Amino acid sequence: MPKYETNDTTHDEVYVIHMDRSINWGVDKEGNQRYAKKENGDEYYPANGEFACNPSGSPQYARTRDEKVIIPLDAERNDSYLKDEGESHVIYMDLQEAKYPLDEYGNEYTLEIPIQIAGKEKGYFPRGYPITNDNWVIVPEVDGKEFISDQLLPKVQATNIIGKLYREGKNYRDCVTNVKSTRLSRAARQKYNIFPYVLGASNPPPLNNRVNPPPIPPNKPLPKFSQPLKWSLMGIFLMGFIYFLYQFFFKATQ
Repeated sequence: MPKYETNDTTHDEVYVIHMDRSINWGVDKEGNQRYAKKENGDEYYPANGEFACNPSGSPQYARTRDEKVIIPLDAERNDSYLKDEGESHVIYMDLQEAKYPLDEYGNEYTLEIPIQIAGKEKGYFPRGYPITNDNWVIVPEVDGKEFISDQLLPKVQATNIIGKLYREGKNYRDCVTNVKSTRLSRAARQKYNIFPYVLGASNPPPLNNRVNPPPIPPNKPLPKFSQPLKWSLMGIFLMGFIYFLYQFFFKATQ
């Protein structure tokens, strides 16, 4: 295994970063670059954002001491993909289970997707649509339009979209729907915001925070009557009541 210098205080292995910001990578006997390890045995990514590569030049994920993938974070502290020449759009954890990266709010997202992906939907979306941290389906944007496919589950229609998902630095290109996912998010629940989405008059009202349940619509107000009409109705009622009393007492005296 490759050897790195060790920090005397933390006992973590440390990277040697040159003036040109390149790293003096440790390399194993198969020619794979290897990440430095912390004292607990977990690998970690260097601060300059560089990734270790295998002999073919493909970037590799750092792993914990028990071989679990460690997802790198971007400058905004979002999960990010490692992309090689194959333009992979998903990350694979233990047992080759596909995972989507998470944004700063714990909502899943995808990278830019090619325009022509017909017939390749399950390759770009192996787990179906991405979802929010509270398990609502997210519709991603492809070429400036909402991407909805009958090849993905659960089934979603344009009328299910209720708002644009707030993502810092991502141009708010993804949409939130009122369709519940058939799988659960791996992220913790936390608040996030969405912006209004206009799709005709039948579009559901936008919600500010999807963590809370949709507000219950208030009861419809009773119809209001004008003042003259109110007096007219009262007069009719009084006349009817007087007539009823007259009939009652008149018949009683006969």
